Amino acid sequence: MRHIFMNLCLCATLLGVSACETMMGDVDTDPPYAMERTATNEERVRPQPAPVVIAEPQQCQCDCSSWENRALRAESELAQCREGTRRVRDAHDELLRK
Repeated sequence: MRHIFMNLCLCATLLGVSACETMMGDVDTDPPYAMERTATNEERVRPQPAPVVIAEPQQCQCDCSSWENRALRAESELAQCREGTRRVRDAHDELLRK
């Protein structure tokens, strides 16, 4: 059993060391420039696509004055409602203080 375990550890160590051997030279002093992707490798250089020009949106040709008038009216009604709410709140606060 002991010999089987030692042989198994030896095989695992050999497999681990052999996996590190890539025949690319010393990693610290001799980097594999042929395997890197560089701009000088003309086989892999692809032309850049032309930039897409985004057209400006066309302005509306319809008459929107009626919608603008409705929006202005709604804003004025909202302002009146807020003013009324403020008045009611202030009156309620006055009653609570008395």
